Amino acid sequence: MKTKERYIHIDILRAIAILGVMLTHSLAVFLGPDKINIFWNYLHFVVVAFVGCSGYVTAFSYKRLGDMNLLSWYGKRFIRLYIPYALYVVSFALLGLLLPVFFHYTGISYTGKFFLSSFLLTGGVDVGWLTLLFIQLALITPLLVGLLNNKRALILFLTAIGLFTLVTAFFRIPTMYSRAIAWLPWAGIFLLGGILAQRDSAKTPKSSNGILLFAVLSFGTWLLLRFLLSNLHSPLTFTLHKYPPDLFYLSYGIAIAGVMYWVASRYQNRLQSANSPIAFLSKHSYGMFFLHLIILNGITTVTKHGSALFVSFISITLTILMTWIWMKITERIVSGGQGA
Repeated sequence: MKTKERYIHIDILRAIAILGVMLTHSLAVFLGPDKINIFWNYLHFVVVAFVGCSGYVTAFSYKRLGDMNLLSWYGKRFIRLYIPYALYVVSFALLGLLLPVFFHYTGISYTGKFFLSSFLLTGGVDVGWLTLLFIQLALITPLLVGLLNNKRALILFLTAIGLFTLVTAFFRIPTMYSRAIAWLPWAGIFLLGGILAQRDSAKTPKSSNGILLFAVLSFGTWLLLRFLLSNLHSPLTFTLHKYPPDLFYLSYGIAIAGVMYWVASRYQNRLQSANSPIAFLSKHSYGMFFLHLIILNGITTVTKHGSALFVSFISITLTILMTWIWMKITERIVSGGQGA
């Protein structure tokens, strides 16, 4: 199941998720043609997979907490989540200073207030919502783990989230309130990841058919909601159902991520030869999320006429390459320090 404390099937899922996230960000620059729009839209299951994997890994991490001080755990989680984001905001500002055309290109008014709200996670750069979400989920992790250990309370909580997201699929909450309440529906995805972690840690024989069935039911729910929303002439673009996420968006993500998890669990042994690159992508996925945005913004600012394929390939390749170089540099520094 795991190699060197890594869960290979989760690494596979998270590696696919981060590649998908980088691809959606790359394609967002080229929206317009139907083929790009459709492909970009249906790639949005990747965030559900990303958050589900986080719930899975966090459940094991918290379980191993033992006698460790909870405040210390919170501190480590905060540093791990906030520092890459803060570096992104700083890099974002430096890019604008070095390439003034970048500010004009993005169409955003960059002020001290903008960057202050970015650092405080109250506004500013759009991607701050993800860091805020993970920090919010980290803060309530003890509560969520408590739910995982109380089956009745867990069912009631997930049912409540299901009803809430069902209602908001038809009566959308204004996007301006997303950062304040998005943690609630995302906590459901986080818990589903924790449930899978509990299942995988159990020593009893288990079948993966239940996971596949749940994925199929989720897909059926999405199809039904799509039919109803279409008849009501409501928008079907996933990003319009993502902030905060509703059942139309989440059911699709759960379905695709569930099938991916089922496939990864069944065939992980066949990917043994690719364990190293898969683990690399998974381990550095959060940092690559922000690094890719910087590289993508730089490429699209300097190169005005690149194709979607070219920009996507170059930006993703450079992100992986720079992450690998940074990893090797830090490993050499650490090993050098230990040798001294």
